[in-house]
Amino acid sequence: MYILPILGGDLYMFNKEDTQLLNTVSETADMAKDSTQQVLEKTTDATLKNTLQAQLKVHNDICSKVQKIMHFDNVKAKQASSISKFQAQIVSKIKTLTSDDRTSTISEMVIQGTTMGVTEITKELHNYQGTNLEIKTLAQQYLESLEKFIVEMKPFL
Repeated sequence: MYILPILGGDLYMFNKEDTQLLNTVSETADMAKDSTQQVLEKTTDATLKNTLQAQLKVHNDICSKVQKIMHFDNVKAKQASSISKFQAQIVSKIKTLTSDDRTSTISEMVIQGTTMGVTEITKELHNYQGTNLEIKTLAQQYLESLEKFIVEMKPFL
């Protein structure tokens, strides 16, 4: 167990459960960030582009917050694997190249990817035995953002 200052400068206990939850959030946000950047390049719809840019900002903010928290313990936040990112990139290219309605296809891909993130973070929160409320709250807030993103994408289907 470790003591570290979290975002507000207060001291909290930092343990294995906290690290596991933070790494799940970090990997999810990193994958979402990478995937969002990929589809942004293929987006022609201005409204969808604005929505994706707002979502990308949230993913970037979460990655930064997790890195800042974990930095105090000299632990590097986990990122999504290169293989997962490469697979997502290939799927994205194929689906957008073969689609007649690129906006709908991109929205569908974002919903599918975001749903995977919701599932991973929800499972980790259910298994979380730590007591650090700030870390748990960060994960819950990101989960709520992901759920909101799914709703935001539905009109583009």
